[in-house]
Amino acid sequence: MRNVNHLVLFLVALGLVGGCVAQQPATSQVPEFSVEQEPVKEGVTQQPATSQVAESSVEQHPAEDEVAQRPAEEEGPSQAHGFEEETLPKETDAERAARQKQEAWTRLMQKLRKSWDEIEEVEWYHYLRTPMPGEKGNIHAYIGKKKDLVWLRFRMVYTGSDWLFVQSVVFKVDGETYELRYGLFDDWDRDHSAGTVWEWKDIPVNAYIWTLISKIADSERTIMRYRGQQYYSDRVVDEAEKYALRTILSAYEAMGGTQPSR
Repeated sequence: MRNVNHLVLFLVALGLVGGCVAQQPATSQVPEFSVEQEPVKEGVTQQPATSQVAESSVEQHPAEDEVAQRPAEEEGPSQAHGFEEETLPKETDAERAARQKQEAWTRLMQKLRKSWDEIEEVEWYHYLRTPMPGEKGNIHAYIGKKKDLVWLRFRMVYTGSDWLFVQSVVFKVDGETYELRYGLFDDWDRDHSAGTVWEWKDIPVNAYIWTLISKIADSERTIMRYRGQQYYSDRVVDEAEKYALRTILSAYEAMGGTQPSR
């Protein structure tokens, strides 16, 4: 009987061990399980995978050829809608003439020397490089202006070591002769300094003087003679004097001056 009980216990124990062994999985088998994704919190955007981020970057930064093919709207509203760029109104003939006149006047003024006579209220305009009195013999014209009134004057200057007591002046302009005579009551002014004497005559420009200085200004060769009581002195009018005459005549006309009628 005791042996039977021992056998029963042995069988029971053997059955329990076999059950435990049958319930254990094989060592080579990997248990199956799923990884639960982290829940997305409210208000937080879920990050895409690496491949998705790369694709998004490509979409946001197009290639150069795509940029070149963008519609015209990106180049500006005027081109997108076919509008021409705004241009300044064209200058009329009258406006162009006025502008050119002003520009010419500005250039002329840069060549003139202006002085103001406060007592007489007169503006005087000389060519910028006109010699000062007594500096050297010369001829030149200059402009007087008082309000709207404009006029011309002409000055002849003799310088030397001896007095001439000039009574007349003869001009030979490209072979054509002009003579200016002066009497006892229309004498020349005179002065001297440091061994040099000078005599000069300053006269208003009339029709005859206008013709004379206009021809001198455009001449090839002009020679003049100062005739005195006993002696005379000749000199050639140089190119600087001719240029100065042309400049003054142009400025005179630009100021509204006209050719004298007599």
